[in-house]
Amino acid sequence: MQLIKKLDMRYATKNSKRKFRYGLFLCSVCTTSCETRIDHGLSAKSCRMCADIAFDERNTTHGCRGTRIYQTWMKMKQRCNNKNSDDYKYYGDRGIKVCEEWNDFAVFRDWALANGYSDDLTIDRIDNDVGYRPDNCRFVGRSVQMQNTRRIYAHNKSGYRGVSWHKSSNKWLAQISVNNKKLHIGCFTDKLEAAKTYDAYVIKNNLEHTLNGVL
Repeated sequence: MQLIKKLDMRYATKNSKRKFRYGLFLCSVCTTSCETRIDHGLSAKSCRMCADIAFDERNTTHGCRGTRIYQTWMKMKQRCNNKNSDDYKYYGDRGIKVCEEWNDFAVFRDWALANGYSDDLTIDRIDNDVGYRPDNCRFVGRSVQMQNTRRIYAHNKSGYRGVSWHKSSNKWLAQISVNNKKLHIGCFTDKLEAAKTYDAYVIKNNLEHTLNGVL
């Protein structure tokens, strides 16, 4: 793996009698960063999770390694289980987990192929507060998944979905994107009122966008 940065000296476990130099490495398989001992990281080809998956691969015969459906499964597990994944804070850190039966790739693959999977779609959780499991997942286009996201991006200064500051009018602007078209909902002096109006619009028009939850 590629060494990104040398870190501090630390004990490997609470019962260790000597310290080791740790480093931040870039996994060549999942392309996420991970912390590990320098001597281990320089000799390893991938992070521990990818190594475990590779071990499972060597002991199974599904033959899907390198396919998009396999990458979908692996990335799903990474963001829920790998604390060094950039997306872990949005998934595993919130308690979002992959159901036990889907730890077996073949089981996930069979469910996916029977429930609308195709290489141009992404896996989406219907309820963003519930984990990855058959009754809470579906395959949708990228635009639908973005509408159903819980995440509020860093450039959003209001703290609410669909609400942004309009400098010219000196008001909070409520907008929503539907079928890749941005629709103007209204201008407000209070950002909370803008968020409430956004939620009301989503509910009234039976849209799949995630609500702010302020009504």
